[in-house]
Order: sequence, then structure tokens, then C-alpha cells
Amino acid sequence: MKKRIRTLPSVSGRLDTGPVQFGSDAPGVYLKAEDAFAYATIIERVLTDVADSEALESLRSLERLLQSALTRRDQGLLNGIGVSANGFGS
Repeated sequence: MKKRIRTLPSVSGRLDTGPVQFGSDAPGVYLKAEDAFAYATIIERVLTDVADSEALESLRSLERLLQSALTRRDQGLLNGIGVSANGFGS
């Protein structure tokens, strides 16, 4: 499901790929377009060739990036349903 691109007010300085929080909203991860495209390409490579170690390492990097937005509250909720920040079935 493709979501609509939301336009937000400018932030001071350049916003790079990484965890971000706007006001009191929950933290999330911002991916610059070039990084999103690179990760999409890597995911496609892994799905095509699971033995591609460079692609697997890039996916591990994406996993760490996505986990960087988890708050302690989020982790508590995940633990309650048996999911850890390091994978499933904690």
C-alpha cells in the first residue's frame, strides 16, 4: 500500500536518514529518498540471492536503523507480545 507523501514545515538544517521525533508525536525513522531506494534495491537482491553477504549486511544496517526509533515504551509493548528489538520470540 503506497502512502501519500506528507509535506511538513521546514526544519532548521538538513534532515538526514535516522530516528526523528516531531513535537510530542511518537518517534519514527526518516529515510531520505536515495537511502530508501538503496535499501529497496538491497532487499530485492536478498530476496533474489539469499547468499549475498553484502546485501545481508546492508539489511542488518537497516534493521539497526529502524530499531533506533524504538522508545522504552515501545520496547515494553513489544515485550508484552513476545517481540524483542533484536527479532521475534524474545
